Amino acid sequence: MTPNYVLQSLIVEYCAEHKISLEKSERIKKSYFSEGIPRTKAAIQATKLTVKFLVERLCTRSFGVKKWVSYELRLLAKFGMDNRACIAEEGAISLLVPLLSSKDPKAEENDVTALLNLSIYESNKTRTMESGALLQIIRVVRSGCSMEARENVATTLFSISSVDKYNKLIGESPEAIPALIDLLRDGTARGKHDATNALFHLSAFHGNDLQVVAAGAIPLLVNLLTDERPGPVDDAISVLALLSRQFEGLIAINETSIYQSS
Repeated sequence: MTPNYVLQSLIVEYCAEHKISLEKSERIKKSYFSEGIPRTKAAIQATKLTVKFLVERLCTRSFGVKKWVSYELRLLAKFGMDNRACIAEEGAISLLVPLLSSKDPKAEENDVTALLNLSIYESNKTRTMESGALLQIIRVVRSGCSMEARENVATTLFSISSVDKYNKLIGESPEAIPALIDLLRDGTARGKHDATNALFHLSAFHGNDLQVVAAGAIPLLVNLLTDERPGPVDDAISVLALLSRQFEGLIAINETSIYQSS
């Protein structure tokens, strides 16, 4: 993990200015970066000030500044529900979305990972969808500048699709499921895992499961059953179980099994 020295120094400054005693900086790091450890009021206030400062910089015309801010928000959103809520409440999500169309691989990666980290907070799933991010998210899954960006956006779809109404909306987008199938076919081991998890949520919604079958997911999922690691096998079985609820799914599973055994 990369320490966020900018935020740490702001916390120290704030505490010194308000005559609030804090122990060594290691305590500050732990209280800020660790999940489940209570933070002081000073640290929370410093976080809010930092977020406000960063989000204001997203309104600048400078691409370099926006790229730096998305990196800082990516780190900040990685730890703590309070951080994720605070960032979203300042309006960061709608300002991050335009960066999804960046041709700069690092800027795109920082941006999609920031949105992924923010989406862990339940209310931010709604904020992300209402920001109009879905089409850009799907584009990155299919043709992002880097595999890491594609994988992280697939995980973002997995996170958002846990909400039933968004599960339906994602399935209604003609490019979403085919983009995940592409990642399932061509991705790294992690990319295939992320795509499988996203397809699991989507397949739970009636109608989406037929699309997943029609898009050619079943042969790819059956291939995962030969993986020696238990994780990919369990993931694939979970999706296949959902797809087998439909007659078309059963036929495709049977045909794939016969083909592979012949």
